[in-house]
Amino acid sequence: MAQPLSSNPDLIPIDPDPEDNDTFECLAKVKVGSFTATPTTVPPFGGPATLRWGVTVPSGCAVGLRLNGTPVARSGSKEVQPATTTSYSLAAVVNGLTKVLKSVTVRVDTSACVTRPVPESLIRSQVRSAVAKLDAAEPKLSQRSDPRVEIDANGIHVALRFKLAIDNFADPNIDVDFTIGLRVRNGSVEPFYKSFAVDVDWPWWVTVITAGVSKIVEEFIDGKIEAKLKPAILTGVKDQIDDLVDQIPGNLRLHSLTLAENEIRVTVCPGGPHTAFLVLATPGKVGNDATS
Repeated sequence: MAQPLSSNPDLIPIDPDPEDNDTFECLAKVKVGSFTATPTTVPPFGGPATLRWGVTVPSGCAVGLRLNGTPVARSGSKEVQPATTTSYSLAAVVNGLTKVLKSVTVRVDTSACVTRPVPESLIRSQVRSAVAKLDAAEPKLSQRSDPRVEIDANGIHVALRFKLAIDNFADPNIDVDFTIGLRVRNGSVEPFYKSFAVDVDWPWWVTVITAGVSKIVEEFIDGKIEAKLKPAILTGVKDQIDDLVDQIPGNLRLHSLTLAENEIRVTVCPGGPHTAFLVLATPGKVGNDATS
């Protein structure tokens, strides 16, 4: 008899066929003989943990197995080396229905690691430097106010306010708002734009904008804001964190970054020689993308 879906919270429907009772019967009979992690705690850059599992599937059931979404055999092992404490789930899948069988957690011990903050003021100075260089190189561009730079768990938020001088026409305001995320990949930090928006605001009394004027504004945004300022700001932020990473002693390696209120927290851990390079992060704590 098929087990009602509503009575079993482990059965997660993904467009199932409500008339296919065999699907529920098969999943209900899948059994986990074992699913373990050895060891259950690892250092940030130490040896890996080994996941081992064994699953019994009833005869005549076309059941697939997934380890954190990756197809695996019914029995086997896999070495993992997470950068941060990670849970691994073993699931059975058949006809669009998934049943989580068991989960294990590998804890990363960071008790020997140290964290150093990068204050918001240093990132702000890099952004303002990049903006000032563009301002100085473009006589028709002027800043209406100093760049606003704020850091929180969701990223580095920047607001730029410009005025563009157009010959024989009204001068529009150009507002640039963006958020930078930070990502750690294989021990290096990568900055990236999570969002980037440019808004053109004309004086209230301007009722008609010619095609020629629109083209001037579009070319300026494409050639100066997008092509020059946008990459220059990423480079400036990257350089600031790179300077800090370069100061890491040889017996420590960059482990993760945490975006917090008004600062970026850089965590380094024992692990042998490091490569001097920079990284930027996504919301909250971001660690190295190790093979898992």
